[in-house]
Amino acid sequence: MRSTSRRRTVTGSALLSAVLVAGAFACGFDGVGSLDAPGPGGPAGEAGVGPGSEGGGPEGQDGATTGEGGSTSGDAGDASTACTRDGGGAGVTCGAECVDTAHNRLHCGGCSVACDETSACEGSCVSVASALHGLRYELPCLDGNSPYCNAGNTPAAKVVTIAGTAGKSYTVTIRVRGVVEQKTYNGEMTGNAQGTNAAFFVAGGSPANDLWNAYSFKIATPSKTFYLNGGSSGHDYVDAVDYTAAIIAAAGTSVTLDASSSDSNIARNRDQANGTAIIIPSIKPAPQAFNGQFVQIDVLTVAPAP
Repeated sequence: MRSTSRRRTVTGSALLSAVLVAGAFACGFDGVGSLDAPGPGGPAGEAGVGPGSEGGGPEGQDGATTGEGGSTSGDAGDASTACTRDGGGAGVTCGAECVDTAHNRLHCGGCSVACDETSACEGSCVSVASALHGLRYELPCLDGNSPYCNAGNTPAAKVVTIAGTAGKSYTVTIRVRGVVEQKTYNGEMTGNAQGTNAAFFVAGGSPANDLWNAYSFKIATPSKTFYLNGGSSGHDYVDAVDYTAAIIAAAGTSVTLDASSSDSNIARNRDQANGTAIIIPSIKPAPQAFNGQFVQIDVLTVAPAP
């Protein structure tokens, strides 16, 4: 056991043709047609966005003639809205852009139909990683000892399932934040993360046989293990992590966030410089510091894997 003294989101103007009855003179009519009335999302001829546009039909198909989709066609639904994207390929004009509405997450299935951060665009928005968003693992201090405190029994691993379309894999960009002690891993490779202490995110390898805690992030398919606190065992302080990384996960696979502690002791939340507790902004319990160690996973973007 580590001694507490040494460890750690037209108009139509539809021209009414004057029907000339034999012997009568031509008459003009002011009738106004309503062949393409605007929907709630915008005037006729614009690719406005209204409640009906969420159905994902390109160019406002859900309400093109009735206006219910808020994405009326008018001129925007004609061939004049088609365009050729840079590098080739058919697109649709959305504002000043020529976009592929089958894959563009800001114009998914139609102009201005945006997918949330946990969904992928596959012609319409498909939920993929909502279960992963906000996944969190905590090791709280249960006593007042310092620099090492007792965290009790290690909590059970956190396991979630990736959704999406069966048979597809996805590139998920995650953000990892928290307060952790460092751990030595043998044979690991860089995880290509970016941000504060990005070098802590390592791929593969094995935890050193010592008392410092290992934080793991495992994807079942394709099989891959990442560690979140790669560094050097032996420190009696913690470090802040706030980095982003891209992972690949298949639809239907499990993802596991876990920590292992050999002796139930962890480094108390205190930095190296002066022993001050580290606060991670914008996540609980900010503006207070967490009494112990934790990691939290949030999802920034999802896209079908190449």
